[in-house]
Amino acid sequence: MATIIPNLSTSAIAGFTTAGIAALTTEDWAAFSSEQIVALTTAHMPHISSAGIRAIKADVVAAMESQDLAALSSGQVAAFSTAAVSAMDSADLLAISADFAVLTSAQVRAIETDDLVALGTAGFGALGTGQVAALTTTQIDALTTDQLRTLDSTELPALTTAQLRALSVADLNTLTTEQFAALTTTQIAGLTTEQVAGMESADLEALGTAQVRALTTAQIAAMDSADLRAISADFAVLTSAQVRAIETDDLVAL
Repeated sequence: MATIIPNLSTSAIAGFTTAGIAALTTEDWAAFSSEQIVALTTAHMPHISSAGIRAIKADVVAAMESQDLAALSSGQVAAFSTAAVSAMDSADLLAISADFAVLTSAQVRAIETDDLVALGTAGFGALGTGQVAALTTTQIDALTTDQLRTLDSTELPALTTAQLRALSVADLNTLTTEQFAALTTTQIAGLTTEQVAGMESADLEALGTAQVRALTTAQIAAMDSADLRAISADFAVLTSAQVRAIETDDLVAL
């Protein structure tokens, strides 16, 4: 049976009982207009089925009011289509940030870069380790200094080599010494030579013995004498290949 939703006024929509909301089909929800979705109250929200949430058109989701989005359960938030997530602005995203942990990788990658940045540290900090690891390189590159500094010792090691390589030298240098110390040996070895050469001495000094040993010969060759002095406490762990990679002028300047 064809849905009657397009024929209903906003006052009629607002008059739905919670049982009536629960009884609506996916066809009904797909027919909702922006004006109609706004007519619903926060009391209606918990009674929308997950299938109904998934069926709501992206532009209609974008029209939903923040208090209504905040009234949704984690199961409902998980049901949003990627198109719907992409249509959300930062205010919409902040409204569902308490349930960021349920977002799938596809949903996280659907967040527009400008909106991700506009979340600030509180909103970005609500993303879990799995969500941070799902960010695209474009999203990672767009993060602010303050957002990068919220990454903890669980989230940082979860980043892929591609994600870390997406950071500019300036962005990489915004990480604290504690954050550098949390990087895995695989991540250290995956940094570009430009990134390693641009690291600040304090950050290089913060590297552990295993991290220094993980440096590639190309990374060692890119270091100047100041960089090499910063890791000199761990010179004893350098392999023969790493030692031979040190540029002659830098070796003399030590």
